[in-house]
Amino acid sequence: MAFELFLELLYNGNGYTAVWQGGRGDLGADILLNDSAREGIYCVIQAKNHSSPLNFDDTVSELNKFETKASEKHGCREFEIISMNGFVAEAAKLGRFRLNLRDWRYVESLIETYDPHNTSQPVIRLLSHNQETFDAAI
Repeated sequence: MAFELFLELLYNGNGYTAVWQGGRGDLGADILLNDSAREGIYCVIQAKNHSSPLNFDDTVSELNKFETKASEKHGCREFEIISMNGFVAEAAKLGRFRLNLRDWRYVESLIETYDPHNTSQPVIRLLSHNQETFDAAI
């Protein structure tokens, strides 16, 4: 839970409107990022604080929970898993399912740009399929 609350704080300090939803029965939605322009949920975030990279089966399980439960409940089709210790290489192919996989380097970027008084719009967030294309181009 501490990692989830830390991420909520970081997102809010980066211009997002983030709301912690974690806990028992969260349906795979630890944090909700709200989109002020559309007045809805922009992205559902699941935080994983494991001692090793998240394996493929656990990543698929989280994706399935999102698609069958959290997506419907929150009316959102974009999903992000932030794993403190990253993911196994095989999990990268799941990006085509509207899923962004983030590791500690991403958290570090949120820390570097954190400002508790930030009221500006956040930096551009690429949808998962756009992120996949961007990564391939780079």
